[in-house]
Amino acid sequence: MNELKLTGLTKYFGDFAAVRDVDLTVKPDEVLCLLGPSGCGKTTTLRMIAGLESATQGAVYFGDRDVTHLPARDRDVAMAFQFYALYPDLTVGQNLAYPLQAEAPTPAESADRLARIAEILQLTEVLDRYPHQLSEGEKQRVAVGRCVIRAPNAFLFDEPLSRLDAKLRDEMRGSIRKILATLDRPTVIVTHDQLEAMTMGDRIAVMRDGKVEQIGRPLDVFERPANIFVAGFIGTPQMNLLKGRCLAVNDTGLEVDLSGQMIRLPSGPFATLPQTGAEVTLGFRPRAAARAQDDAVSLQAARVFLSENMGAETLVHSDWNGQNLRVLAHGPGHPEGQVHDVQVDPADLTLFGADGIRITRKSDKEAA
Repeated sequence: MNELKLTGLTKYFGDFAAVRDVDLTVKPDEVLCLLGPSGCGKTTTLRMIAGLESATQGAVYFGDRDVTHLPARDRDVAMAFQFYALYPDLTVGQNLAYPLQAEAPTPAESADRLARIAEILQLTEVLDRYPHQLSEGEKQRVAVGRCVIRAPNAFLFDEPLSRLDAKLRDEMRGSIRKILATLDRPTVIVTHDQLEAMTMGDRIAVMRDGKVEQIGRPLDVFERPANIFVAGFIGTPQMNLLKGRCLAVNDTGLEVDLSGQMIRLPSGPFATLPQTGAEVTLGFRPRAAARAQDDAVSLQAARVFLSENMGAETLVHSDWNGQNLRVLAHGPGHPEGQVHDVQVDPADLTLFGADGIRITRKSDKEAA
């Protein structure tokens, strides 16, 4: 099957650039999640792939075939929206099987596909019901099943789980992933839910203001964010991002002033180093503070102002020289008003330059 390829894809609405110069390739057996905040351009990108929006510039390819100017009906894509729009006068089974009319499979093949999709999505018991007799979760599952029962050029999902409750979303993530693994078609999923993207995507493309900020495997994006935006957007709880200034750089390390406290970092792990006097940002995940070793960097005298009970862990918010520190602590954490030190291993620190771009480590190439 052919891959999906976007080259320089751009969309203007008047003077507003909704999508800017997007280059993406999705392999036939790959699931790519477009992830980003509301208004970042991810749904507009999906609609241009489907042919529901015309591209101002750039191109959409299925394999070597340029489909940029083809209408949606001629692109042969299957798309599921967050609003399921089922046919009210058809049963669940008829709704699921309706897209097969375009492919005209044999009756036996149609029945086999219907049975398989219904079993995976737990719809077997409701095949004879009508949409008004279904729960919201069942309706959403029918919409997803109606999309994946076909064998189109590509599968496109626009926030497919947004209308489901948390428990059902957990179940549906696994069900959809199970189906997609057998289809051998390029798949693009639009979501603002990073857990959804991390668990369902083979790769993630993080978008902001119409541009792709970073694309990579979920763990790579989480562990090696390309810039401050990605670092702050990916991860729950959010990464700590502390502003500072590089005071000195030498062969053994660099000295950073963080809100009046001097922090010394080894220079060896970094492929490049900031200039003396340059602004920098130091980042670390809240969970990193729970596994610090003897050579840890110490952020001293942070004052707790909020503790959020998360069950086995507590998210502790502290004021540290005017900057908010978030630490995941085992058990009940620290009481409000308590002053404590935060220890972080240098290996868990991410350094960003004055331009907000992550300063790479020598180990990045080995991990790629």
